[in-house]
Amino acid sequence: ANMEIHEQMAKVDQSVTSLKPLSADKMTGERSVSKTAAGKRGKSPITAASYTIACLQTATNSFSQECLVGEGSLGRVYRAEFPNGK
Repeated sequence: ANMEIHEQMAKVDQSVTSLKPLSADKMTGERSVSKTAAGKRGKSPITAASYTIACLQTATNSFSQECLVGEGSLGRVYRAEFPNGK
């Protein structure tokens, strides 16, 4: 079982190191939720930015401890710095 874990970790390491960061213009993709998805209450649509794992890995220095802000019930929170200053 211990050998299987090491093999799985090696596969994850290989896939993470093979990730290529996106160009700066692709790193800031924002989209808005349609009015039907946002509801019919007359509120503003919700906007959210989506990022690839490779982009987040680059922006957080590979999820380093120095970028770790905190941890909660939904997971860890990291500070990220993108090339466009965001």
